[in-house]
Formats: sequence, structure tokens, C-alpha cells
Amino acid sequence: MLRRPLLLVLPLALLACTVAPSSEDDAALSTSGLGTAPEIPELPTYGHAPWGGPDAARWRPEAIVANAASHAMNEAWKRPGVADVVVAIPLQLLSSGFREYGDGQANSRAELGHWRGQSRPPVVATAIHFANAPTKLTLRFDRALPYAGDAFELRYAATTLPLTATRDGRGDAVVEIALPAGLAFDDLLSDQAALVRPAGWGDWFPLHFRMPVKKIADLRASRLRFADGASILDRARVSSVGRADGLTTRERLQAHTFTAPYNGATGRVTPYEPASIHATYPFFGTSIVTGVGRGYTWVADERPQGFKMMYTCFERRRADLEASAPDGGVVSGGGWHQINDAAETILNDLEAAPAMVASGKNNVWLSSQLPGGDFAYGLTDVATFRWLRPGEAFITTKGGSTYDGAGRWYDTANYHWFFFQGDKDVCTEEIVSPDGQVPVGYDL
Repeated sequence: MLRRPLLLVLPLALLACTVAPSSEDDAALSTSGLGTAPEIPELPTYGHAPWGGPDAARWRPEAIVANAASHAMNEAWKRPGVADVVVAIPLQLLSSGFREYGDGQANSRAELGHWRGQSRPPVVATAIHFANAPTKLTLRFDRALPYAGDAFELRYAATTLPLTATRDGRGDAVVEIALPAGLAFDDLLSDQAALVRPAGWGDWFPLHFRMPVKKIADLRASRLRFADGASILDRARVSSVGRADGLTTRERLQAHTFTAPYNGATGRVTPYEPASIHATYPFFGTSIVTGVGRGYTWVADERPQGFKMMYTCFERRRADLEASAPDGGVVSGGGWHQINDAAETILNDLEAAPAMVASGKNNVWLSSQLPGGDFAYGLTDVATFRWLRPGEAFITTKGGSTYDGAGRWYDTANYHWFFFQGDKDVCTEEIVSPDGQVPVGYDL
């Protein structure tokens, strides 16, 4: 479904560059290691090879959001005893309706509504899960917000909880509390939403921490097979997990002899090599570039009775292309895309390292059901970020629409995104489940 945001009437130049250089030296932020989580990579962020290049004035919203999420991830994973981290950022997610690969996925883009002139989003929230302690919720309200106080509010269900913030050395207002009873943000599959705002404001920022991840072994699909009896999981047996041959997964795929058709052929199969993946957004006769990095894809398509499975490899981080992208600095990886098939599932079963993924949803809290006011800066949607560990599946189902009971329908589409910080190509497997063609016995 094509959403017609007010931003479409703005000049392309404004959309491509909505930030200004920071007034302070963000390079002073810590870039030390990740403390007690050596298996979790440190992500690029402010002052440390940031996404989108060194010139913050060129960052598109994708780079702004990625840098903020990366900073929150890095800081949370430095704490002792951390078991998991999910970051949530209010924003806008806009679908073009352009289905680049002929399936149900529509190229999309991120925007920050009326929040302009800053290289950081207005609010960043983090749910920090500990191995042996209660979950903590941190809220960072940006120093550029027109509010100098320390009183804030958190709203969930019918509860309004007063919060007191502390101003850090950069001027951000930071709140940290134990996750309140009644909030299900420690459940990755919870669809609960909440609201936050500075005390005295009429408008709100939405929060949402749903991150649809399960262990691959818990998917019923992991026990199913292609028509020839081969497992649908790593049919070619090219995973890097447990290997010591010095090859990457992509190198094994390129050298593999396929006995079943991939890309319509058997034997040594040449991958499809798009110059980017879901990273162009059609815009009044031109296209906005929302990400950089080449893809390499091998597809086994046995629909309608079977599966459409893909080996998809993504080019290593290309910081040079991020900084020189024509419509503003972006990230290395795929672009945001709206899921219009029944589901698209990313499997991290080919690499021995985690991959950064993001989930997004439109209208997590209906504006007609706000307890007064509207959404601050027009930010109606939320993106959540998490490391997808080896052996996990990231499942994004088709969204839909929601009726508020008072005569209004809302788009509640689902999106996902992935970006890559490493110096080696990253490969995943993907299951695409088209509407009406989901194999019997497959579930999420």
C-alpha cells in the first residue's frame, strides 16, 4: 500500500539532507570495547567511523537512526551481566509500493517527520535484559528538544508514570528505571506499545519493543524438506559455523555444485548480483538512494507447493559509498522494505557472528486513542533494533490495518531492515512465504 505522506511535497534536496553539524564534538564519545560481551561486535557510531560518513550534515534519516541505535547498543552491551538488548526509536516508515524483485516486498524509507536540523533522533529507548537481574528501561531525550526540565511521563494501558531524568554531560535527559509491572517489553514477541513525553507537553512519542525472533530450531519449518527430501535449511551445506577452511560462505556458494535448480540452473550457478538490495525509493520520476552495498543471491523456487528459499550474501561494509551516496549519507546493507507476502524470514544459520537487524511498524498506538494531544513531530511509527545471533530466525509477517472503533482505519504495515558493519561479506538464508502459498505445516 502506497502511503502518501505530507513530506512528498517537499523538495528532494530537503529530504536528502535534513541534518546540521552537531554543535559539540561527538567524537568524544567512548569507543572502547564492549566489556563483558566480547561476542557482540562494536558498531560504528558517532566519532567512530559513523554510518553515513564523517559529515553529519549529509546524513539521511537512515544514517541518523542507525548511528543512534548503534550508540545505544554499544553502551548497553558494555554493562556486566547483559543477556540481550533491544533499542526502539520513534520515526516514520514510508512504503513506495515499488516491488523491486517481483515478490511482495516494497522498497521503503525512513523519515523523522518535522524533527529536522539534528544528527540525532529526538528519543532513543533501550530495553536491557540481564541474565540474573530485572530488565531495565532507559530513555534518552535529545538535548535539542525544546525542553529544559527533568520531569517526564510514561503512559501504558491506563497508567501514567512520572519519571525524573538526569542531564548527562552532553545535555541529554536520561531516565533509567526497572521495567514497570504491566509492561511486557521483556517479551520479544509482545505487541504492547507505550507513550513518553516531557511533563507539560501535549504531544507524545510512541514506544514499541516487538522484535519477532525465535530460535531456528523452534520453527516448524526447520523440520520440513524440499520435494527431493533435502532439508530446507542450508541445503547446500555451505555454513561457516564450525569451519576452519578460511573460506567465506559466499566463496563456498560460488564454488558449490548445485544438484537442484538455483536461479534456474544446476552445477556451478552464477548468483544474481543486484547493485543494491531494496535500497532505491522511487520519488517523482527519480529514486532516493537509501543504502549501499551489492548483493549475491541464489534462489530455489518450488512454489506453489513448496518453498521459495534464498541464499543471500551482502557486501562488506562500504564506508566510502555510504559517505558519497547521492541523496545523503546512508548505511551499508539492505534498504527498509515493507513486507506484503505472508512472511519473510531471515535465518542466521550460515555465519558464526551476529547480524544487526531492525523491525518496524506503522501506527503502533492509534492517534485517536491518545490520552490527549498528538504524536510529537509527526512520528507515528517505531523501529526496533537487535543483534540476530547465530541459530536465530527473524520473522516479519505481513501487517494490515486496524480499526479504532470510532470510524477510522489505520495502516499497521510491518517492515524490516539489516545493515552490516564488518569487513567481510555476510550471508543469510531467507524464506519467502507468499500469500496463499504458505506450505502446509509451516508456521511462525
